Amino acid sequence: MAFFYTANTNEQMQVVGHFPPIAFGSVVLSGGTATVTIATFPFVKMAIASSQTANAARVSAVSGNTFTITGTGTDEVDWLAVGTVRA
Repeated sequence: MAFFYTANTNEQMQVVGHFPPIAFGSVVLSGGTATVTIATFPFVKMAIASSQTANAARVSAVSGNTFTITGTGTDEVDWLAVGTVRA
């Protein structure tokens, strides 16, 4: 199955009601890692990664509004992140 988004896509879902912000996108690993920054989030609460290859990809670090995905080589990885609500 082909990827829905091109690499390095970063999109925030529309907020409906009182739900926390959710963003999703796709990134290509460089040397086995990629760093994703979501400018519209004050903080990333959690993030998940999904790879369509046999190689596993995982979120290895979260700091502020940035998270790091670790995997293999130059795989393309889809991701989903939940942020905190701005006060």
